Amino acid sequence: MMISTLALSRKDSFLDFYQIVLAIIAILLFFTNLDLYLYIAGIIPYPPTILIFGYALFSLPVVFSKYSSLPRYFIFWAIAFISISSLSLLIFDNSRVSYPIAFQEFRLRILSTIFLGLMIVVFSKDGVIQKWVKKAILLAVILAVFNNIYDFFHPFVFCSCNLGRPAGLYINPNQSGYSLVLGMIFSIGVVKPKYRFYFWLFVGIGLILTLSRSAIIGYLFVTLLLAKEKKLVIYWKSTLVLISLLLITYLIFYLGNLGSNGIKLTEVGNINSFYDYSISVRMEWLNNPFLLDESDSLRSRVIELGWIMFLQHPLFGNGLGSTLDWQEIVSTHNMYLYYMVDHGIIGIFIFPILIWVVTKHARGEARFIGLLFTTLMLFLGLFSHNLLTERYVLIGFALMSAMNSNSHRTISKHLYR
Repeated sequence: MMISTLALSRKDSFLDFYQIVLAIIAILLFFTNLDLYLYIAGIIPYPPTILIFGYALFSLPVVFSKYSSLPRYFIFWAIAFISISSLSLLIFDNSRVSYPIAFQEFRLRILSTIFLGLMIVVFSKDGVIQKWVKKAILLAVILAVFNNIYDFFHPFVFCSCNLGRPAGLYINPNQSGYSLVLGMIFSIGVVKPKYRFYFWLFVGIGLILTLSRSAIIGYLFVTLLLAKEKKLVIYWKSTLVLISLLLITYLIFYLGNLGSNGIKLTEVGNINSFYDYSISVRMEWLNNPFLLDESDSLRSRVIELGWIMFLQHPLFGNGLGSTLDWQEIVSTHNMYLYYMVDHGIIGIFIFPILIWVVTKHARGEARFIGLLFTTLMLFLGLFSHNLLTERYVLIGFALMSAMNSNSHRTISKHLYR
């Protein structure tokens, strides 16, 4: 009896270690966007789907362990999400959207839901795993900032398909910005209080380089909440010095007509001219926030077109992937409208309900992190329609769910001691 108990204990210890390793690999491979970057950059011939299936295969011992479980409300959400998508695929009007595009969207939703469920299982069981995940996210955030800085001076070092702003491994500058803010939410608690200000400032530098307006505003929202709860002490003198330097830089380089009569950044610094136009456009927006650039005009058009399509079929929607097969080159840039156009009025609840599911009744530290997470996700949902297919976001949802479940277990242990 004693021998069998000892053997079982050793088996559990190895499984714990194995689960921690799996969790760290998930952050280094998927949260950093390394899986997609390696494929797009042509370094490996395998698309991310192959890597995900390979990872899932190695995760089977954890998935089928006696400690493995999924939150009940997440299972309900997943069943409802896939059911709605299935019905939309089966009864869709072929005249509105081509079947291959609709089926591709259906396949992507299934894979994303499976990936989310897998990550919840890998991150669950106890707080030790989640602490290691947060440390891995801290490392990922630091690397992402350094990558953005390096990308700023060497625009094509990461990818020849550079979109005009530094993004590092994420390639897309908005995704790079979103990942930095999301990563900061989960990892700032790992940093000692006396160093948190410098970490916050460091993340801000990497974020500003992306010139992602929605990410920067989300960063400010999170900062206000951190400061309000005294989780972050802002050294205002240092912050004001940095802001003053940025304003002086702005005045020197872009005062006047912003690039036509003003001094260009590349004329006085050793900065690659590739970024000159995109920086000029964003600086011009700062000078006049009501001025629409090409990106703003495109967003306005797709939102207007999306609303028109929704109002034509407000009850049952236009069918799966209907904004992926229309006259514009991109979809709605809005999570809520994206699902509303596909599924009608019920679509507006898909994204918020998932946020509620992973943060519902969280206790202790998880409660405050849940507030930060909810605020950021609800806000970013107004600017991106891809959040539930981007793996760093899905990892954020999974970690939030695991922390929530663990907070309930911790409270229960204290109650029944």
